[in-house]
Order: sequence, then structure tokens, then C-alpha cells
Amino acid sequence: MAIDSTSVGDATVRACQRARVAKPPLLGDGLVSRRVVVDVADAVLVKAVVEAYEGVANVFGEEHGVLVIAAPADREAELDALLEDLRALVRLRHG
Repeated sequence: MAIDSTSVGDATVRACQRARVAKPPLLGDGLVSRRVVVDVADAVLVKAVVEAYEGVANVFGEEHGVLVIAAPADREAELDALLEDLRALVRLRHG
């Protein structure tokens, strides 16, 4: 059953929507990140491609196509090159 304002009220719907938004990843020493925006339909493709390059980076989804891509600092150049390559496949913008 979908949650909508007719069944539970607007305030409850907004609270449920806020609860589903992922928290940004905590980045410690030795990690770098890039925040990018893609079309919602392309988010799964971007995640799959990035994570196929094992050890380069991990993808964290925020909301509406906003992704945080985190990588070890010593793989920053690989991350940036991968993001450039992804721009040929999808509309990828810095967020």
C-alpha cells in the first residue's frame, strides 16, 4: 500500500519521506568523495559500473539521483577517470 496524504495526513507523509533519505557517508582520513547528480533512471547503472571496478570506489545514494562516490585517496585519479568515462554513458553533473 502506498503512503499518501489521503490515508495518513501530510505531516506523516513528509516524516516518512524524510526517514527514507540516506545519511551522507562519513569520510575519514584516507578517503575522498565526489558528489554527482544523475537522472534517477541512470543511478543504478552508475552504481553498477562504479562498483564493478572493485576497490576503486563505493556509491551511496542520497535522493533523486544524487550520489556520493567515495574512494581511497590513493585511487583518486582512477575515480576521476572513471567519472569522466561515465559522462559518455549518462548525463552526470557535479552535485
